[in-house]
Amino acid sequence: MATPSLLNFFLVNLTGQLISRVCSFVINLYLLRNVDAALLGLVNVRLTLLYTSILFLVREPLRKACLSVQTNSATYVNHLWLAPVICFCFLLTLFTPLSSFCLAQVLSSTAYLGVHLYHYYKLSLSTDFTSAPLGIVNFRGYFPSSHHGLDRTILKQIGSFLVHSVFKQLLTDGSAFVMTFTNTIGLANQAVYDAIEKLGSLIARIVLAPLEESSYLYFSSQFERDVAIGDQPRLKVEEGVSTLKNLLRGTTLLSSVIIVFGIAYSQLAVGLYGGELLSSNQGGALLSCYLGYLFVMTINGITECFATATMSNTDIFAHIGFLFVCAFLYLGLNIGCSFYFAAFGFILANALNMAVRILYSWQHIQRYLRRWTPSFFELLPSVSTILLLVFSLFVTNLSNLIFGSTAGIVHNGAHIAIGGVMFLVVVLNIYKSELLLQQFVSRSIQHQD
Repeated sequence: MATPSLLNFFLVNLTGQLISRVCSFVINLYLLRNVDAALLGLVNVRLTLLYTSILFLVREPLRKACLSVQTNSATYVNHLWLAPVICFCFLLTLFTPLSSFCLAQVLSSTAYLGVHLYHYYKLSLSTDFTSAPLGIVNFRGYFPSSHHGLDRTILKQIGSFLVHSVFKQLLTDGSAFVMTFTNTIGLANQAVYDAIEKLGSLIARIVLAPLEESSYLYFSSQFERDVAIGDQPRLKVEEGVSTLKNLLRGTTLLSSVIIVFGIAYSQLAVGLYGGELLSSNQGGALLSCYLGYLFVMTINGITECFATATMSNTDIFAHIGFLFVCAFLYLGLNIGCSFYFAAFGFILANALNMAVRILYSWQHIQRYLRRWTPSFFELLPSVSTILLLVFSLFVTNLSNLIFGSTAGIVHNGAHIAIGGVMFLVVVLNIYKSELLLQQFVSRSIQHQD
């Protein structure tokens, strides 16, 4: 049985994210310039919140439960089709065109999950897929079977992950819930905040979101729940810990580069992206602050993926209790911070929330890995990279003061050129000094081949 390749998972997920996010980005370029800001706030914040919440709460528990428990294909498919049934119940209680669209999305995602797991097991876990536990060998196999019922173990997992997903959704979209139900900021300012959030998290959505999903798949297959780390195969443990360490080091480095170059070019970016609507409503300052939040968000993504992939049922229930407390504290932080700092308060609340979740996940990682736990210094970039990033931050911000404060193609071109040169210097230094990341990428490519 072959070991699953993280790079295989990542490349497949990246392709879909790249296509969807680029299309969304282009559409937003038009909408921000031609649609009323209040209408954008209503659609992009409130209706989108309803849509994403329904889809997440229906799909996420089933996806995680089916990855955690292996069973025969017919039983697996029967549980998979619980998703449209649950969504249909939403449709009966709240019949709107939006809920009908959610049902259509869930129906399509049911087929997607089946195909996704088909290729996951075929390409990654078994050389002979027809003998794999989840082997689906014909088109009829994607539909429920009356000859197979529901498994109590899987249902218990689904229930655990459903409660888990409710609190995770509150923590993920807490700012949108607060904006929707408290009106701390108006619809127009909600549109500005939403646009900045989409622009600031563009790299996170394109690269980090598929990386997190791929990491969860990888860690779920690499480590065993309810089994002490000392009783698991040593080679798999070493490879899994090395992957965790390199992922954290790589995401830390990537987010640091984004922060260094993003701060000086935030105002230029929001002007190109949203025009006058964002430029005249503190869009540049909001984006600069959001980049700081991006740093803790990337770290939380990897640590939480590892934690949830290795938690036992007891750990999951404990995590649910933690998320329950965090959800209410987070909502309180959003309300309080937004009252004093307006839209900037939502970013501050998000950053504090992510920092607390990182600490909780890291405590689980230390308990689970014990002596295998990576040290803090192993996760930091090299000294030369840190120094060069600090120097680049100084140079790009000085360029922003000289050229960025004056409108015009010549001044903007000079500002971009200086940033481009410094970016190339940083990339070259990373290539030469980050040897551990080079080795990790090389092994991943060889593993894929």
